[in-house]
Amino acid sequence: MEAFRFINGLSQKQFGILMKIDPRTALQWGKGQGNGLKRGEMEQFLANYNFNINEY
Repeated sequence: MEAFRFINGLSQKQFGILMKIDPRTALQWGKGQGNGLKRGEMEQFLANYNFNINEY
């Protein structure tokens, strides 16, 4: 997620808005913490952009 944000020039807040989540939640995900339905949605979102989260 952090690599996606960096490549696309998104702040934590902008990514949170894009994913419709609280920016603090995005921060937790960036640290490898948190989980739940929205995290699965985030992973699907990245997959839709052909962004392999395991490469970064």
